[in-house]
Amino acid sequence: MAKKRVRKLSPSNLEIMNIVWAKGEVSVNDIFEAINAKRLDKLRRTTIQVQMNRLEDYGWLKHKIKGRTFFYSALVEEQKTRKKILK
Repeated sequence: MAKKRVRKLSPSNLEIMNIVWAKGEVSVNDIFEAINAKRLDKLRRTTIQVQMNRLEDYGWLKHKIKGRTFFYSALVEEQKTRKKILK
């Protein structure tokens, strides 16, 4: 079976992944608070949820459920991504 190819990251997806790599395991609310803390143009929670669902579909994230909350973690290592970006 062919290995699923991971899609490239957009700037907004890279912003999310940087937070995931820094914190390890995060909820949508964690990302929402971290991103909006440094932005003048605030993002909606639903926008971030859609982006995180897409990152999971693209092979960047995985999730597990604790209670009623989804917690996401990275499937792709930060160092591997940085090497590809810098090429």
